[in-house]
Amino acid sequence: MKTMRSVYFENCRLIVILYRDGWGMSNWTQIEEMAIKEACFNGEWNRLFVIRLDDTKLPGWIAPMRISYKLHEFGIDGAVGAIKLRLSRTRAP
Repeated sequence: MKTMRSVYFENCRLIVILYRDGWGMSNWTQIEEMAIKEACFNGEWNRLFVIRLDDTKLPGWIAPMRISYKLHEFGIDGAVGAIKLRLSRTRAP
């Protein structure tokens, strides 16, 4: 858990969640979710980007209009472009 937390706080410029039904429910994604929430609630919302792999409703703590992207609407190339754009606007931790 300590290592996972350090990834989101010290080692990444952008947090990309590949969100689908069941994310946040397995042991690993629960740990990820806790670390990501902590980073966001500490003011790092600008580093969060959610790629929605299906139409599952996002959890209430994620603001969908600002930070989510529907893969089935824009495709993989669009996702890569969106990530590159977000990276260009995000400072290193």
